[in-house]
Amino acid sequence: MSVWKIILIVVGMIIMLLFIFMMVFWKKIFNYRKELLGNQTINFSVSDLITILGAKENIIDVRATMTRLKVTVKEIEEIDLPLLQKKFKLKKIQIINQTLILPLGQISLKVEEVIKAELKR
Repeated sequence: MSVWKIILIVVGMIIMLLFIFMMVFWKKIFNYRKELLGNQTINFSVSDLITILGAKENIIDVRATMTRLKVTVKEIEEIDLPLLQKKFKLKKIQIINQTLILPLGQISLKVEEVIKAELKR
């Protein structure tokens, strides 16, 4: 076997080990979500939000991005949209299929966490 083949195999094994290391510790290394949550306080009642969305039974799924809360509901008609806009001062509420997209700002990740905890009860 030539020296170049041995070097190529060793380099390939090193790259493979680095890749495995990155995949195993990906969540620990790049877990920005917890840092972004920080000590943010929610300046409204999440239970009021759940009530306006049509109670716990109407909520199927809750997801959040950095600035938006995405709530998938069973019946879109049960949501009181004018009250939602007025009470939480939301300008552009989007509705796509059965998903309501609420622009809550940077607290959306924290609101998602609280709503999911409420739904588990």
